[in-house]
Amino acid sequence: MPPKTKAVKANIDKYIFLFSKHASKTSYTDTNGIVRITEYGWNIDPQTINEQSTLELVQKDFSNYGEETATAVVNVLTASTATVTVTNAITNGYYTTPPAVSFTGTGTGSATGTAVLTSGRVTGINVGGTMSGLLIPTSVVSITVGGGGTGYNVIPNVSFTSGGGSGASATAVLTAGVVTSITLSNSIGTGLNYTSAPTVVIDPPATGAIQALGTVVFVSATSITVTVSNPTTNGYYTSAPAVTFTGGTGTGAIGTAVLTSGRVTSVTISGTMSGYAAGTLPTVSFAAPSGTQATATCTVGGAITVSISAPTTFGITPYMIRINNLHSGSIVHSDDGGTGNSLRKGVIVDMSYPFQDITEAIKIVLEQQTINRIVISVDNTFSDIRGLPSTTDFVLCFKLAEYEPKPLSYGSMDNVNVNQQ
Repeated sequence: MPPKTKAVKANIDKYIFLFSKHASKTSYTDTNGIVRITEYGWNIDPQTINEQSTLELVQKDFSNYGEETATAVVNVLTASTATVTVTNAITNGYYTTPPAVSFTGTGTGSATGTAVLTSGRVTGINVGGTMSGLLIPTSVVSITVGGGGTGYNVIPNVSFTSGGGSGASATAVLTAGVVTSITLSNSIGTGLNYTSAPTVVIDPPATGAIQALGTVVFVSATSITVTVSNPTTNGYYTSAPAVTFTGGTGTGAIGTAVLTSGRVTSVTISGTMSGYAAGTLPTVSFAAPSGTQATATCTVGGAITVSISAPTTFGITPYMIRINNLHSGSIVHSDDGGTGNSLRKGVIVDMSYPFQDITEAIKIVLEQQTINRIVISVDNTFSDIRGLPSTTDFVLCFKLAEYEPKPLSYGSMDNVNVNQQ
């Protein structure tokens, strides 16, 4: 009687989905301040392998998957020139052709943008066309004096509070003791990151403003004059100060101060005078100047937007490139399948972009074991960029397929001879 044969039924193929967001990660910060992941690890439900199997990276459809759109910011250099920096140059794409680029915002005028592609990613944007009247977004771009104040003898300090940003600076311009305008430290904008217009604070007039000084000059018993001794430094006066005569001999003189650009420059004498003597002249004095604090408001530059067309959605998983090593603490044997590329055991090299076929047979042969954890290294020695940015999001799909087992043949039904092949 022929020997009996039984087959151990193979497990059904299983798909293992690995989401980057749910992995434990090993990271470091590169010289550009970008956090890069060098290793991803996933704890998975134990996968017991009863027969020799393969763990193979496969393409699976993801109907809700979309490629990442390139984003960029405008860097205003002058009122008519600007550059554009792509903010996600490592992760955007994949673009098959340069996407359309457009600008909106103050001063962008007829500016045009041409995207620069590197390996399917937008890595730069060249600016063409005409720009004019550019203002730096989120900066203080104009200041309007509300009340110029009075009595300023020195230029007051101008500062900014609130508004969410920092770094704005400006200088007050004085005319005859009044703040008539405020000049920005940069004509296209000062400070950054203001989310609302900050409060402009102009210091009040300094205390101890210089009082006008003068001396009485004898002309005759019925006539005197006054000479102002500091006509270029006294003040500033908002109105002519009171003039007072004290001491000495003589009566009847009435003094009226004459202002020139807020300073006392002379005194007009009137009244019926008598009894003045050269040796005993009275002393003249002027009321002290006083002032009021100036006020102003400001505006913040609006956003300049760069719009970049989205890449085509291919509807398939985005593969992580530069996978070097796939291993598990419980693997007892793995094989690269003899691809002829002198690969180390368990190593997976660079892959193509997701819409292209994978050119290598990327699979690992596994012996009997239980897989509890999968770890992928992306520390690639073939590239100047080690690891992946921590912002990169991806999904990997592995198919775990057990081989059809060999049949087990036994001896005759009376079990006299039992031979297992």
